[in-house]
Amino acid sequence: MSKMRFYCVATLMFLLLGAARAQSETRCPLREVKFATSNQETPISVSNVSFATRFEQSVSWLDVKNDSSKPIGAVSLIVEFYTGKDYVLSLLFHAATLAKASGMYESTPRFSSIFTTPQTLPASLLPGESKRLEESGPLFAMHCPNTARVSFVRIDFGSGATFEVRANGWRCDAWLSNAKPWPLDGIPQQPTFGA
Repeated sequence: MSKMRFYCVATLMFLLLGAARAQSETRCPLREVKFATSNQETPISVSNVSFATRFEQSVSWLDVKNDSSKPIGAVSLIVEFYTGKDYVLSLLFHAATLAKASGMYESTPRFSSIFTTPQTLPASLLPGESKRLEESGPLFAMHCPNTARVSFVRIDFGSGATFEVRANGWRCDAWLSNAKPWPLDGIPQQPTFGA
């Protein structure tokens, strides 16, 4: 009988911890979202950026809209999050059609896709269309960020042309330096924890 009681209590504790973990999400309001400046007109816009911390990770959502006159087959963004002027962390957003994704990975070394699995675009993002993207990272933000900066943009158009812009002073966390689909060699990295 005591063995049965132990299993019942253990199961109940497991369920309670699971429920608490699922409920432990903190939403962080962002008051400002900056976009990397470029001499060229950026073919996308980013809106509705939101950020949350969950039990063991940081999560963000954003909308990407195709403002160009050409279909987009793949888009990658690095978004930096700040509390005031203090850097918190970066997240890589990536979405691609199956055709674009398979072509990009052929020349890229294989790294674990656990952090940067691309979201699937069922079809090219046509002019005027939007796509909601979600990304999470293994770093937990100790403080809620209140600003975000889109600091890196890479777009592959259906025609094969590309567009890339990197903001002045852009940086990312060390774990993103091996991110798919493009290895980001020589980028300035921000340590996760202070020295």
